[in-house]
Amino acid sequence: MEQRIDRIEKLIEELAESRKSDRALIERHDKILANLELNQIIMGKAIVGIEKSVEGIEKSVSGIREDIGRMARAMNDFIDAVGFKFKDHEERINKLEGK
Repeated sequence: MEQRIDRIEKLIEELAESRKSDRALIERHDKILANLELNQIIMGKAIVGIEKSVEGIEKSVSGIREDIGRMARAMNDFIDAVGFKFKDHEERINKLEGK
C-alpha cells in the first residue's frame, strides 16, 4: 500500500512538473506571438512611411520634369532669338561687303 502511495505521489509530482513545462511553453508561445504582432505593426508603419516617401519623391521628380521642360523651352527661345539676330547681322555684313 505504501508503495502504491509513493507511486501516486511520484505521478502527481511528474504531472506537476509537466504542467510547469506546459505553462512555460505556453508563455514562450505567447511571447513569440506578441513579438510577431509587434513586428507586423512596425512593418506596417514602415511600409506606410515608405509609401509616403515614394509619393514625395514622385512629386519632386514631377516638379523637376516641369522645371526641365521650362528650361528647355527658354533655351529654345534663346537659341531662336540668337540665331535670328545672327542671321540678321550676317545679312548686314554681306550687304556692307557688297556680296
